[in-house]
Amino acid sequence: MEEKSKDYFVAYLDVMGFTEMVTSHKTDKIDSYVQTLETELWDLIDKEYKAIEFFTISDTIVLLSEYNKENHDGKIASLRVLLQVVQKIQAILALKNIWLRGAISFGLVWFDKKRNILIGKGYINAYNLEKEALYFRVILDPKIILELNTSGLGIKHIYNQGKEFNYASRLKLIFSHIQTNTYQNMEKIIEEDAVFVDYGYLLVKSINSENWGGFFTNLKNNLYSDQKTYNKYLWLKRYLTHSFLEAEQNASSTADPGRKGFVHNYYSQMFVL
Repeated sequence: MEEKSKDYFVAYLDVMGFTEMVTSHKTDKIDSYVQTLETELWDLIDKEYKAIEFFTISDTIVLLSEYNKENHDGKIASLRVLLQVVQKIQAILALKNIWLRGAISFGLVWFDKKRNILIGKGYINAYNLEKEALYFRVILDPKIILELNTSGLGIKHIYNQGKEFNYASRLKLIFSHIQTNTYQNMEKIIEEDAVFVDYGYLLVKSINSENWGGFFTNLKNNLYSDQKTYNKYLWLKRYLTHSFLEAEQNASSTADPGRKGFVHNYYSQMFVL
């Protein structure tokens, strides 16, 4: 097996609530998920991210990005591509009220798509770590930081472009646990308990006046529908509130004054949800 294995970064993504969708016969949501896979997600990978390998079964999406262990810059680039794909998949599905939990790890993997073979430590690592994500997010194996020879702060610098970039075109892949002055006297937001993909940043950029109503209604219904899931959706509400606030603070009043007003309104509604 070692001869056929290669080093990969592996993302293991799980659709939350999928079993309940099936057992309660929520065919519309299942159809939406399958259609999105076929018409948006795999098309996205085929056209923009050809280096990414993927594998799906039921409610599970596995993404792989090969790298050369001896090539440090190539290793960083390989993970960057995987983070971009994961972020986009999360944002696309979130707009359809489909939420993911997952993990990204690394290691040797023997992958043969034609013969449906997926074996190896990298896959097992990501599979086991997914359970530690807890909320609707995709966490990074802390060992990745050591593999890239960096630090917790360093990995954010690597994968988040600085403030010198225009907010609308920035590439921000890792969530930064920075609480702004606006939040200092507000409810607690998010513990710095994991390094995870900042899909809220991309999701907020996709929200507009046309899709906001349905998105907000779905989030409210999810939050108050069941005590068993309340804590998870409360975390999501706080995380997305932070994302909207960040977007408002970074929106340009001169370049796009309408957008700044929209985002402020969305943030206000999210905060009191």
